[in-house]
Amino acid sequence: VRSAGCAVSSANHLYALGGINADHQIHNSLEVLNPEGGQWVFLAPMPGPRMDCAAVFLKDSILALRGGGGPRVDCAVVLGKDFILVTGGQDGEVLSSTCFYNPETNEWRQGPSMGTPRYGHNLVVTAL
Repeated sequence: VRSAGCAVSSANHLYALGGINADHQIHNSLEVLNPEGGQWVFLAPMPGPRMDCAAVFLKDSILALRGGGGPRVDCAVVLGKDFILVTGGQDGEVLSSTCFYNPETNEWRQGPSMGTPRYGHNLVVTAL
């Protein structure tokens, strides 16, 4: 049994990252769902263990953001047309902050407050 991992999809694959098991071991695993056989296949592990992380698929790579042990956990992340948006989470208190990452310039900028602090939530792109 494993919980507190995250998942991300590409055009044809679903990936599962990290998480924690019943023995409180945090995983660095990366798995992909084989759509033809319906089986999960282990890939090369991540450099370090992660739980409560968020991830996006960006230019043929998986970008895993934060996670257990980092300053911000339980945040949500979504890939926009030319940016990555990270919202909320917790760092000892529940956050209402947002920030944008521009992969072309490799720069972060602070976004507007959500008004209501949130953690463990999800984001979805409808139109940008």
